[in-house]
Amino acid sequence: MKKQKAKKKRSLLNILTLLSFILLCLTGLLFYLSYRIDAWGESFSLRDDFHISLYRRENDCRLAFFNEKNYPYVGGSVGPDTKVRGLNFLGIYYRHYRLSSEGDIWWTLCISLWWPVVLFSILPGLFLYRKHSDHHQK
Repeated sequence: MKKQKAKKKRSLLNILTLLSFILLCLTGLLFYLSYRIDAWGESFSLRDDFHISLYRRENDCRLAFFNEKNYPYVGGSVGPDTKVRGLNFLGIYYRHYRLSSEGDIWWTLCISLWWPVVLFSILPGLFLYRKHSDHHQK
């Protein structure tokens, strides 16, 4: 009974490791695409007020989620009566603007692709480490 449970756990771990590796490869593809896509002209719209694009900044590529149809807002002056809330910390950028004169709300959330690279590297890295350790113990 214990062997079956251990085997199921190992199978689940192997599936999660493979899924993690696939997602790591897709993240690498997003890095490549970030050199080809212009965040101010090309985005994928899920609704009229929810868009996704890639935003490139020096050696960092960010997945941008935003509501302004034309582009993700990533800084600059908006107006004197604008109320701003936000965060810019460790590759996560968030801004929420309420334009007092028009009552419009703009928001942008950008997440560095280095976060998924680190996250999706954990299981494949442990898998390779375990295989390497097993090989040297024999």
